[in-house]
Amino acid sequence: MANVIEPESDVMRGICVELNNPNKALKNWRHLASAFKVPKEIYKDFNPEKPLSPTSLLFEWIFANRGDLTMGQLCAALKSIDRNDVVRDLRKYLEEHFTGQE
Repeated sequence: MANVIEPESDVMRGICVELNNPNKALKNWRHLASAFKVPKEIYKDFNPEKPLSPTSLLFEWIFANRGDLTMGQLCAALKSIDRNDVVRDLRKYLEEHFTGQE
């Protein structure tokens, strides 16, 4: 996945903004961590009030520890936490950047 979406890319920043949203009606980065079975002790100190995005920290951990993660697995995890809006944005990004490339 890291070779498809750069950690510092606009799309990754957009995902972070969407998943950092504290809106109680939407599932967030904590739910995604749980969907990936990230141990709670790993992400318990990720704090949305700190300058670093907790979603960004989560993805750093995922990239370091789950190097084999595919876009399909990310989309499935996002769907499992009812974040089809983020899946839609990812698909749009992939279509815009990778459709028609050889």
